Amino acid sequence: MTAEPVIRVNHLVKRYGVGAAAHTAVDDVSFTVSPGRTLALVGESGAGKSTIGAILTGLHAATSGTIEVCGEDRTRPARSTRVRRHRGSQLQLVAQDPFTSLDPRQTIGSAVAEAVALHTHPHRHERRRRVLELLDAVGLSARHATVTPRALSGGQRQRVAIARALAAQPEVLVLDEAVSALDVSVQAQVLNLLNDLQAGTGTAYVFITHDLAVVRQIAHDVIVLRRGRITERGSTEDILDRPREDYTRLLLAATPRPGWTPTAQPS
Repeated sequence: MTAEPVIRVNHLVKRYGVGAAAHTAVDDVSFTVSPGRTLALVGESGAGKSTIGAILTGLHAATSGTIEVCGEDRTRPARSTRVRRHRGSQLQLVAQDPFTSLDPRQTIGSAVAEAVALHTHPHRHERRRRVLELLDAVGLSARHATVTPRALSGGQRQRVAIARALAAQPEVLVLDEAVSALDVSVQAQVLNLLNDLQAGTGTAYVFITHDLAVVRQIAHDVIVLRRGRITERGSTEDILDRPREDYTRLLLAATPRPGWTPTAQPS
């Protein structure tokens, strides 16, 4: 028996501005994501993928269309703290640059403890145990709980961001360019971590990226976006190995491969 999707997006549209100056960032986009699955939204800059992520997380409101997360309507942003916390227990965001979301003066343990207290309200002793449990789940130790973000590498800070997101025990993670700022070797470590966590928790991922090189490592399904519209969708294998659309082929051709060496173009 197939599990019900944890995300349903139907005919999503997002426009900015009015009249002749209006810009359509997302144009009639529909998709679903099932528990334990990863959907990659890919495309070049301006394709609309991050706008979709912002609408899913409640940062932006849709112009039209509907969104359901865990069977509940999410079409409009939350209007109260209570609703925001409830929605946060269902869906969490992991952004591209975790450094900007971490207080540089706050220890990592304290930052994760805040997220634990916000969503699960445990006693102090239980909170510390949960913090160490989350740090261990993302490959960090009790020592890391005592330091500030500046003492960590970019990959370690991204692990902290994932730990904070997991503190809510969400059913969905939206990962917006979550590994694009990391070195290739660190990217692989974080992607392997995400795969392991998904296997253990059944959390669904919406993985937003411009880099098709990482898609095969993380995604089950892919949607290719161009100028706000879906140009192609399918399994990761079909999209990467048997693309039907010229635009998808162009994206794949622009993806660096092992042994690829950049060369200067003649002026």
